[in-house]
Amino acid sequence: MYKIALCEDEQIHSDKLEKDIRSILMGMDVEHEILAFASGAEFLDSFTKRNQFDLMFLDIMMKDGMDGVELARAIRQIDKDVAIIFITASKDLFHFQGGSEFRPVRFLLKPVNIGDLEEQIKEQFAQRFNKEIFVIKEGDKYHRVPVEDIVWLETASRRVKLTLKDETSIYYSGKLDDILEELPNKQIVQCHKSYAVNIDNIASLNYDNAIMEKGVRISVSRRYREGVLKAFTQSL
Repeated sequence: MYKIALCEDEQIHSDKLEKDIRSILMGMDVEHEILAFASGAEFLDSFTKRNQFDLMFLDIMMKDGMDGVELARAIRQIDKDVAIIFITASKDLFHFQGGSEFRPVRFLLKPVNIGDLEEQIKEQFAQRFNKEIFVIKEGDKYHRVPVEDIVWLETASRRVKLTLKDETSIYYSGKLDDILEELPNKQIVQCHKSYAVNIDNIASLNYDNAIMEKGVRISVSRRYREGVLKAFTQSL
């Protein structure tokens, strides 16, 4: 399900844009959901409760309180990676308000040309699904983590610690069994009651350990040894 948010306070523009987006996605044969919001405050209330959008279209100039730039600033406090496209009536206005600070994909001029809109949707859809993305909530922030960037997972008190390729860590509030149900089981494999590894990030495997690409050794217990070995050999 490809989920798109549209924040536009002028009903005529909102209706036209939603109709065009839906037409494009139907032409791509993509299952989708489009949610339209008439104000930044309305959108932000929904977004903070369920960060489930793949692409956002934000009108820069909204008359009802929060404008698109303020909204983008608030979004980036929660999600640094979600794709944002600004909708504006003026290129000069876009640059004057500093829209590029928020790393949108680009901006589209009103009235939005359907050809330009289709180009952006197809580009962002391809980028979104070329990598399998796992969305994880850590405190009041959401992280979009490419599965290929996960090196290993380990139980840490009542949370699960995910160590990434760049050696940073994020934490999942729950049990290891729960997070493993959400991750691709051919790639992320449990190797111990407290550990799971990304098969693609194993440099070598011996009887008791998986040696990850940066030399870290992760224990492989007897219970999980056969499954890890099978997944590892199939990935070669």
